[in-house]
Amino acid sequence: MGINDEMLFEQVRDKIEALLLANQGTLFRTIVGQRERVDSAEVKDGLRSLQVFYESGEYSDSKSGKQTKEHDCEYRLEYKLSRAARVDLSVLDNDSATPAQLQAALLAADEGSTLADKAMDEFRRIISQILLDPKNRALGFTVTPGTRGQLNYTVSRPKLERFRKNQPLQKGGLIVLTASETFTTTVTETFDGAGVVAADTSPINYGTGIANADGDPTADESLYDVDTLNSP
Repeated sequence: MGINDEMLFEQVRDKIEALLLANQGTLFRTIVGQRERVDSAEVKDGLRSLQVFYESGEYSDSKSGKQTKEHDCEYRLEYKLSRAARVDLSVLDNDSATPAQLQAALLAADEGSTLADKAMDEFRRIISQILLDPKNRALGFTVTPGTRGQLNYTVSRPKLERFRKNQPLQKGGLIVLTASETFTTTVTETFDGAGVVAADTSPINYGTGIANADGDPTADESLYDVDTLNSP
């Protein structure tokens, strides 16, 4: 594993995206690429989209050797869907709207929000069934037999957690609802130094030993702007 090779935390993100793409059919749309966004104009009635981000990670020493470290990874799943309201909700922002129009729009907004909320529950169920299905335990990575009959997985302890819905938004005649969830897993990254330039171990000359304007006897005065340091 060299400096120009994809690390496992990147490969896990790609495997999640590939698994979702293989299962999406007409149920939802997987947005691939961390810089791609769903434009508001694309949010139509019934659209369900999901985007995967590597959000955070932490390295810890692995028992298997100095060239490897365990990497606890967190991936953020961003859900987005919309449901149509019975009337144009822009009436709510119209100062000339009649009380009857406003009441109808408010009722439609409540109904649309309820439909969107139930649709989000269904959406999460679909994604959970895909990512947590025992057949997908390896996320598409090769599984190898262990020395004691167990199976060795590239990804350890995969888990979905912290699902949270956001407040619904009104866009014309649509109710747009978003949510997020965290997928966690642990992988063992390899650091073999391929392509990495080693740090220079030569002694560093820090100066003549004469104190500079800050009273530091180890620093080279030439490294500083003396006029600036000595100015009142």
